[in-house]
Amino acid sequence: MVAGDECAEKLPLTPGQIQRRHIQVALYALQPSYCLYEPETSEEEVSLQSMQGKPAADDTASSQPGRLFKYRRWLGHWKPEYDYIRTETELALHAIYSEDISERIGNEPVVQALKELMKYEMAMLVSDDNDDKASVRTEAGSRSTHDNSLVYSRAAAMVRACQFKIDDTLQPEEIPFCGEATANKIKDIARSGTTSVLEAHRANEVVCDSSGKPRADTGGGATRRLFMQLPGVGAKTAKIWYDLGYRTYEDLDGAIDEGDVRSEGGRLPISYEQAFSLQHRADLLEALPASDLTDMQAAVTEALQHVTGDGEWEMIVVGGGRRSLPSHDGDFVITHPTRTTEGVVRLLVQRLVDQKRLVPAKQAMCRISEGRMPAHLDHMREHVVHGTTMNNNNIAVDRFDKVFGMFMTKSGKVRRMDLIITPHEEYPFCLLGWTGSKQYLRFLRQHAGNCNMLMRREGQQSCVVPQEGAPYDRNGKVWWPPGWGEGRVVMDEGDIMELLGVPRREPHERNCP
Repeated sequence: MVAGDECAEKLPLTPGQIQRRHIQVALYALQPSYCLYEPETSEEEVSLQSMQGKPAADDTASSQPGRLFKYRRWLGHWKPEYDYIRTETELALHAIYSEDISERIGNEPVVQALKELMKYEMAMLVSDDNDDKASVRTEAGSRSTHDNSLVYSRAAAMVRACQFKIDDTLQPEEIPFCGEATANKIKDIARSGTTSVLEAHRANEVVCDSSGKPRADTGGGATRRLFMQLPGVGAKTAKIWYDLGYRTYEDLDGAIDEGDVRSEGGRLPISYEQAFSLQHRADLLEALPASDLTDMQAAVTEALQHVTGDGEWEMIVVGGGRRSLPSHDGDFVITHPTRTTEGVVRLLVQRLVDQKRLVPAKQAMCRISEGRMPAHLDHMREHVVHGTTMNNNNIAVDRFDKVFGMFMTKSGKVRRMDLIITPHEEYPFCLLGWTGSKQYLRFLRQHAGNCNMLMRREGQQSCVVPQEGAPYDRNGKVWWPPGWGEGRVVMDEGDIMELLGVPRREPHERNCP
């Protein structure tokens, strides 16, 4: 069946669920739709320092009670207990990130300009140690310490949450995470609708830093961003195409028409997956109608029932669609209340291919990941035994079974579709992570790190492993929310937020850009 609500119905717990304990938080920072699948620098990676429970540099200033009271106008309210919040990150989790509210206040045009800057900056993130080998999602590579995409993402989130109308009199201390350079850009946008950096990116010009010096490899922002909208094309390939002189999709079409450019000696480096995306860009880049989501759900549900003989599968839309935003693809989390999910993903893919609802590999993107969760949990437990922390180099990659592919609708349209299959005991955590938004999940991860908890996609870890420890508060002490204790398990996303000591937020209230 298709789930209408993530975990509203309190299903009976299996012995395995009861044994697992409850201190888990699956925090996935999803990749943006314009660079989903190329293994280049991941936009969502957070620093190793913050993931190991050490405060980030911009979280250390507010170490005394009451230091954040200056943000009361930004938040729109204040409670006495907020005086004891020490970091801007934790305060940010008490805000509401609603596009509708931001629009009513009049701040959404500023948000959209900052989002545009973020996307241009993401197109600049090319790492020499990443290549174009196949991957299901962008893996965490090395990233510059001056990653402006994260600066603009956080700034856009703060503006969206702001409860007063921003104008050109804004001071840096009025909103969190806002330094003088960022405040000046926000004021420029509030006054004129744009800023010099944004105009430079739009014109494919080289961008200068705050001191006026040209930034290396920043030319071609508009074109590189355009290319990255194609599934399978990341920052590295976009830059290669730009450096070869291509400026439009039609330029790429022409290069392919000149011959089989994918053969040895061809000028345009392009994979079969990228060529498929280019050919079907009209379908892939248009907004996904509700009828196509319904078509996807029906086809996948039928396939699951066919290959397992069981009709009790649950399937729910995640991603921006669940947060009431328009989307270009269908993202779904799939689970079953009683049976194992092991081995299902390949049977499901084969059925969908046989039914001509999923384009097979070698023709288009059709990537499968499976069987990684058990080994990963054993690996975490090993670190607990030895009292060591885990390597976070691949923090961007979760261990759930999944498939990323191209779905054929009944009307003949090609749509991108991502399926994530999770054991039922992981369902709330998977749902939270794959619903997003990316920046909201960054705040959750950072807050956990500031509380000396390490958080990964499959769970929140006190020390390392979530099932085997209690949560900590902002002072690093064991802390249980009211009504919690050993024996109670997480049943929904709100439970996860409670365990982190932050307010419950509905999906549409987590729309950090």
